[in-house]
Amino acid sequence: MYTQPPVATSPIRADKRRLGIALYALVILTVVAGLAALGWMDTLPQRVDDQQTIVIGPTRLAPDSDGAVRVVVQNFGTGQPIAGAQVKVRLKPAAGGRATTLFEGESDESGSLPVRFHIPADAPAEATLVVETRSDVGHDRVEQPVTIERDYRLLLTTDKPLYQPGQTIHIRALALSTFDLTPARGATVNFLVEDPKGNKVYRESTTASDFGVAAADFTLADLVNQGDYKISVSIGDTRSEKTVEVRPYVLPKFGVEVSTDRSFYLPGQRVEGVVQADYFFGKPVAEGEVHIVGSVWDVERTAVVDLRGQTDEKGTYEFGFDLPEYFAGSGLESGQAQFALEVTVVDQTDHAEQTGLVLPVAAQPLVIEAVAESGVLKPGVENIIYILTSYPDGRPAPTSLQVRVDGGEPTELSGGEFGLAEFAFVPQTGHAHVLDIVARDESGLSARRQITFEAEYGEDSVLLRADRAAYVVGETMNLVALTPVESGSIYLDIVKDGQTLSTRSARVRDGRAEFAVDVSPDLYGTLELHAYKVLLDGTIVRDTRVVVVDAPNDLAVTVTADKDTYLPGETATFDFQTSGVDGAGVPTALGVAIVDESVFALQRQDPGFAKLYFLLEQELLEPFYQIKGFQPPSSIPPDEEPIRRAQDEAARATLAGASVLAAPRPINSREEKINAVYLAQRRGFEHIGEASAIGMILIPVALWAVVLVALRQSGVVKRSFKRLAIAVGITLAVGCLLAYGLMAASLEALIPLAALFGLGLLTLVGYAWARRDPAAGLLSVLTLAWGAFLFLLIQVADRGAEPADGLTIAGALSFLLIPGAYLLFGQARWVQERRFAGALATGLGALSALPALAILPAVLMLTVGGGMGAMAPQAWRGNAVMGEEMEFAALPPPMPEVPVEKMMEAPPGVESEQAAAAEPPRLRQWFPETLYWAPEVTTDESGFVSLEVPLADSITTWRLTALASSQDGRLGFTTRGVRVFQDFFVDIDLPVALTQGDEISIPVGVFNYLPESQQVRLVVEPEDWFELLGEGEQTLTIASNDIEVVYFPIRVLKFGRQGFQVTAWGEKMSDAVRREVNVVPDGKEMRLTESDWLRESKEIALDIPPEAVPETPRVEVKIYPGVMAQAVEGLEKILRLPHG
Repeated sequence: MYTQPPVATSPIRADKRRLGIALYALVILTVVAGLAALGWMDTLPQRVDDQQTIVIGPTRLAPDSDGAVRVVVQNFGTGQPIAGAQVKVRLKPAAGGRATTLFEGESDESGSLPVRFHIPADAPAEATLVVETRSDVGHDRVEQPVTIERDYRLLLTTDKPLYQPGQTIHIRALALSTFDLTPARGATVNFLVEDPKGNKVYRESTTASDFGVAAADFTLADLVNQGDYKISVSIGDTRSEKTVEVRPYVLPKFGVEVSTDRSFYLPGQRVEGVVQADYFFGKPVAEGEVHIVGSVWDVERTAVVDLRGQTDEKGTYEFGFDLPEYFAGSGLESGQAQFALEVTVVDQTDHAEQTGLVLPVAAQPLVIEAVAESGVLKPGVENIIYILTSYPDGRPAPTSLQVRVDGGEPTELSGGEFGLAEFAFVPQTGHAHVLDIVARDESGLSARRQITFEAEYGEDSVLLRADRAAYVVGETMNLVALTPVESGSIYLDIVKDGQTLSTRSARVRDGRAEFAVDVSPDLYGTLELHAYKVLLDGTIVRDTRVVVVDAPNDLAVTVTADKDTYLPGETATFDFQTSGVDGAGVPTALGVAIVDESVFALQRQDPGFAKLYFLLEQELLEPFYQIKGFQPPSSIPPDEEPIRRAQDEAARATLAGASVLAAPRPINSREEKINAVYLAQRRGFEHIGEASAIGMILIPVALWAVVLVALRQSGVVKRSFKRLAIAVGITLAVGCLLAYGLMAASLEALIPLAALFGLGLLTLVGYAWARRDPAAGLLSVLTLAWGAFLFLLIQVADRGAEPADGLTIAGALSFLLIPGAYLLFGQARWVQERRFAGALATGLGALSALPALAILPAVLMLTVGGGMGAMAPQAWRGNAVMGEEMEFAALPPPMPEVPVEKMMEAPPGVESEQAAAAEPPRLRQWFPETLYWAPEVTTDESGFVSLEVPLADSITTWRLTALASSQDGRLGFTTRGVRVFQDFFVDIDLPVALTQGDEISIPVGVFNYLPESQQVRLVVEPEDWFELLGEGEQTLTIASNDIEVVYFPIRVLKFGRQGFQVTAWGEKMSDAVRREVNVVPDGKEMRLTESDWLRESKEIALDIPPEAVPETPRVEVKIYPGVMAQAVEGLEKILRLPHG
């Protein structure tokens, strides 16, 4: 019979007892810590402090510049500002490293302060702006990623807007910082030229000079695609583009201008006009034949006016006609139709020039536009609606106005001299208001228009109003912000190019806050004024204005020539002087171009656009309401203040509808703080869940360890395992049937089973305490701890923080060890004849085995039941070839520019009759369109430079343009004419091209501006490319100030670039001229193509038809680096569809 041994009192027994107590305490403390952590995490959001910090600042900064951010510190609980809060701003490199402190200060009574700081010149390109605030209420840390780099604006210019095949396109780029107009010295400037088909035909990279100037020259091929060539220049992501036209043309001999008495007409009105024709060398086209055709469009173009006449001795012709009473089509239905005038003038040399003019014909005599001062209506405060009345040609219309809002009582207004009126009213929240506007001018012309305006939603709003739209450095910018809620503060941020330059705040009094801003030089350019309120919940209501700040920092550029008029071939000296407002010389870089004025009669370009380009943002250059004739305010003389005021009023109305950059996004620490707390809470729950799952894995292992130690100490290991096998078999047999039923039943069926297991476990605890059975005690405590961990795991899962799937599966599988541990312990106690403990432990093992048998199939299905699939990648290989047929110019190129060194010497003065007859006159044969091009001419320290320019043989007026820029960003420009003339000369009027075999009479104009008549003998120089069909020498007598024309008939024999030379021998003065003409072959152009692979070398045989005209075959070779290169050639052009 087994009897219990006496209790040992040895030191080893005491150590075991202490170890057991320690294990009890460890398990209990672990469970308690888990439950406490769960409670701590549950209450974490309630323990967030009430301090709220709002930071409004830019995301882009310029190195070595001053920046600012707005910091507002509030008590979220009370909605009141926190005064005296410590504010610290640091700049931390994104790549890591030590942060730089930019600012430290304390908030004022409004809870805000203007944070101004200087961005270091060596600041990293990518950084984080860290704002830290601390007060008695709490503390915050706000981080804003920023990019620190300079943005540039690129002014792209060319020497002229129009080119012929074979000519050189001279390209110049001026790159200045958008922030402070600092030159982009040392920057890599990339030039790219694309032809009309999108082919990239030229690419060049160069380094900008100290003045930010870069230049490139691109020579067009002899055979090119005709049309618009896109020229682009870029620095990094900044890009500027312009378009030039390439086509064959003949320069006009004279210009024709047409003007009418009005700039717009009504149907049936009388049109009175003047045609003025002048040679480009400054003389009028007298006795020229004038032909005027007026047309309208119905189904097709119909000529309704046909006038003919002759210019007088001043080159003038006056005309008049009546417009039709009716215009068909949709023109007048859309508000305006068009009447086209085509004017042709033929001079005494039978040379014709043509121009056109489109006359707008309006359905209504007045145009009415209206725009809210903020773009939209701000509810609860007085809004100004700018009403602009104009005539259809854009001229302001002084009118009297009658305005009704939503059909209410009318308000009488006057549009004033400049057609601008202001109508003020207070809109309601979220309502659409309809303005009915009737306008009438002094002559009785009238119009009516209804315009709908939408009002913003919300109880609070901000409306910002500036006293001007354009300021000059040194003036004061007076601003007022209106708000319907008469409390709090209104903050003002001044932003330029996305960077906040200044911040300030003002308390709201009587629904308004006022600001007076002294306009300093650093505000030069386009400014965005952001006025806003921070509401109690941290939301922001705002309004934005755009204003322009000009600085009287223009450079004055003066050009002095050593002569007023030059002879062909002479050398001209031009002195350039650049100076500032104070008259002191300023060292600058000059871009100088001298181009034949006749080129600009074909297409015009404005060199004076430079300052406006850098002064205004790109979006404001083409706004919704166009700024017509805008001048920088510093260019308006002080005695013309009414003009500036009128322009300013119009600009305010214009800029009210202009788009602005997105306002800086406010960062609210409350939102970030709450998000951070919830993120920390979720991570805490995840950690609790992971620890619980690990505990659930370790506890079954600990149960087996306790049982095995107890068996070993009692010496019943073998007998216990033998009985375990029988118990397991019986449990599996019975348990599988019950487990199948549990799987099919609902969860409620597990509640009695769990209650029974819990009762048994409590009984085991009582047994262990009563019988002093440490193994049974540890077994029960560990099992209770496993249940506590399961409870924690369920709780965190309910909070959305489930542990990893691997831990969950491991925890579920580890549960399978629990029934075995209890069954083994029960069999051991049964062997030891502790029947009650054995039966109780065996029963607990059997009860825990039922859910284990239900868990095992589910776990197996979860881990191995899911199939894995893989989708094989698919590859495709295309071998498409996209061919593109080149459209070549139909003509060979004009004569290339002749180097100055090869020019003939300057002509002598007017010789005597005997000398003129004895010596051949100087041959004029160099006729470039661009006489001189210098992208960067650097002056000395006093701003002076002198240039000597050899003049060409053209008798014309050259346009000299000079664009100056200094290293501190100041700009200036000037343009002047350079007249080249001689009193007697001849000119050959050749067509654009001739065809081999043509028979044509070549007109030779004889121009005599000598004070007396003279007899002239004209001699044609024989050439092998033509044969004369008449006399090669003709004589005529030409009167003073007269023009005659002589014809020389020829037959063209050869093709190619050919020259035609005529010498005029006069009694008083002689002249000789040689001009080039393109002669094309007499045949049809044929194109043949061959394609192949190129490996090291390749020979391709081309079969040229025997009937091909000799010397005409040309070969063009294109080499592509890969099989897809040809397919993607011109892809950028395709992507620009439908407008590409």
